[in-house]
Amino acid sequence: MKVKILLLNLFITSTSLFSYAQSIDKIKVNKEYLNALNNGNYVKACEFMDTDLIEKKQVTPKKLEKVWTKFASKYGKLIDIDSTETSSTAKTTDIYTYAKLDNGTAFLVTTFDKNDRIIGIHAYHKKRYKAEQG
Repeated sequence: MKVKILLLNLFITSTSLFSYAQSIDKIKVNKEYLNALNNGNYVKACEFMDTDLIEKKQVTPKKLEKVWTKFASKYGKLIDIDSTETSSTAKTTDIYTYAKLDNGTAFLVTTFDKNDRIIGIHAYHKKRYKAEQG
């Protein structure tokens, strides 16, 4: 009986660690995505996006540039990421990022689909809390 409980505990622990490892990967991808946007590399940023959105031209480097430069012109460039949290459902994972900008702080939400591709980003500046969607 003790062996069965031990095996069950090992399974639960390894499953939890696997889930945690997946979150770490998405956090890393999110940071790379935000850095690409911040550095004006919109082609690179598109590489992280859902391929259906790219193929249907719902997301293009030009569209990302338009949205990000509008946000950055109002609130400044991304200086540093303060902290990041995740929240998952069966179909999506949201990465919540608190970021320092030239002109304050922003709350960024990057949404990944079940295939680990980015399907959206919402940025909220601390002063306004009005979403800039991309």
